[in-house]
Amino acid sequence: MNQSQRALLGTISSALTGIRNAGDEIDGRPELPPLGDDAVSLSAPATQRSYIRTNETSMDRLVLIDRYYRLNQIKSRQETKI
Repeated sequence: MNQSQRALLGTISSALTGIRNAGDEIDGRPELPPLGDDAVSLSAPATQRSYIRTNETSMDRLVLIDRYYRLNQIKSRQETKI
């Protein structure tokens, strides 16, 4: 094996090691700092619940709009056939 081939194998080996290390970091749980005792940190769960409720409401509206649109398409097709 010549010098350039050894260099290539070294580069590949080092890249694979980097990929494995990155995979280990991704698979591991993140180390988060403890939740603070300031007002913003203490209200975070309530804010998240509010955000989830808002998104659910928005999704419900989108579903209703979609249903209304589809019903109007069906009615249009039926009127066109008559």
